[in-house]
Amino acid sequence: MSDRVCSEPSGFTTPLSSSPPLKKARLNSPSITVAVTPPPLLLQQPTIMEPGANPSAAQDTNGASERPISTVDYRNKACLAPMVRTGTLPTRLLALQYGCDLVWGPEIVDKAMIGTTRVVDQRTGLISYNRSDKLVWSTHPIEKPYLIYQIGTSDPELAVKAALTVQQDVSGVDLNCGCPKPFSTHSGMGAALLSTPDLLCSILRALVGALDVPVSCKIRLLPSQEDTLELVDRVCQTGIKCLTIHARTRNMRSSEKALMERLRDLVEVAEKYGIPVVANGDVGGMWDFEKIKRLTGVSSIMIARAAESNPSCFLPDRPLDTSTVVVPELVRIAYHFENPWGNTKFLLGQFSPSPSPLSVLSKTESKALRERGTRCKTIEDLAEVYGVSLKRVEDEEDLANEGDGGLGAIVLAKVRQGLERRRKERSDGVLPLGGETEKADVLGRGTEYVERDNDGKVLPVFKVLGENA
Repeated sequence: MSDRVCSEPSGFTTPLSSSPPLKKARLNSPSITVAVTPPPLLLQQPTIMEPGANPSAAQDTNGASERPISTVDYRNKACLAPMVRTGTLPTRLLALQYGCDLVWGPEIVDKAMIGTTRVVDQRTGLISYNRSDKLVWSTHPIEKPYLIYQIGTSDPELAVKAALTVQQDVSGVDLNCGCPKPFSTHSGMGAALLSTPDLLCSILRALVGALDVPVSCKIRLLPSQEDTLELVDRVCQTGIKCLTIHARTRNMRSSEKALMERLRDLVEVAEKYGIPVVANGDVGGMWDFEKIKRLTGVSSIMIARAAESNPSCFLPDRPLDTSTVVVPELVRIAYHFENPWGNTKFLLGQFSPSPSPLSVLSKTESKALRERGTRCKTIEDLAEVYGVSLKRVEDEEDLANEGDGGLGAIVLAKVRQGLERRRKERSDGVLPLGGETEKADVLGRGTEYVERDNDGKVLPVFKVLGENA
């Protein structure tokens, strides 16, 4: 296994000094370093408002006016789940490109973020939070309106310090109360918080009282439905704006069927407080949205393993071919943002080969291609295997507008188009499952993956394997 990995919940970090040899010159691009110093903690008890109340007019327990809180619409959304190692910037951008509404970042432990330095790359706009020469977490301004930062913590004060560090670059903060892995639960974090509801609620109240962005949390089912109903009722009184429920208990494996039938009663409790519920567990793609909504009454869905296997599962009909469409795009994004090689190769390893008729490759060809990819040692090797021209990526960087914070980068054109497509569907009143999508977008069978710019001009993005993309 490579020694370069992305941020882990336990606070592991990624060395920044081992970039691919071919890209050394690109590391000298100008950047702005900002030491992050959170403001004083604001741990006052928040005022719990009735649904529809005006937060700016509310008074806290000391009689002082609450500051305005930014808003996120969590209803009727398809969301990318928080996933360790998988939920890094390339996956989030691909998910947004293919129709995802909100993206959760991977769980980052509070102490890993506290004391980091915020560095902005003026060439790409990449925002990195570093400790010494190690990367803790990164983001890009293009995803900010859709980005939810997930924190791992078991301490209200540390939670606030960590969240204040990053809140300028995110649209919401989520508390992880569902991860059952020992690296999270051994410190009282993740699913361990389900056994300490007083602490769980105190952390949420502290975050709500201190942040200028909405707070949410993600829980699992308790063994008893009665206990779960009580927990949901308590959590919804802390001031959170959204609740995600993974429809499995702490001890259930992902191979066990999610208990979706238990969600409807929990949704009814949350809706009493005006809190939307997001369903997680066994969600295979956008095509599951209406079925799950009818079964459970939830407002939104969250996709994990299916998105890890193929981020284009957020398209409304069926996903695109991983080998000829999705992986080449991953390579372009990873190269542009100098994503740590170990993480890029990990992401590649999580992709599943697309079955016929989605794939233009036979099973034998797909297997051979995958094996070649696993033997790659650098991003340059990977680009050669998948027919991606890195020189074209660099040429596109040179053509990008300077001074726009990287938002105009050509490599992000398809992300912008995906976001615009979703905005149009929203303005037209189209549900996540609906909307007209060109067949070439959805089927991924032909020689081109077609997208259009704002003027309607067709942009041939990827061609069949073997031609430079």
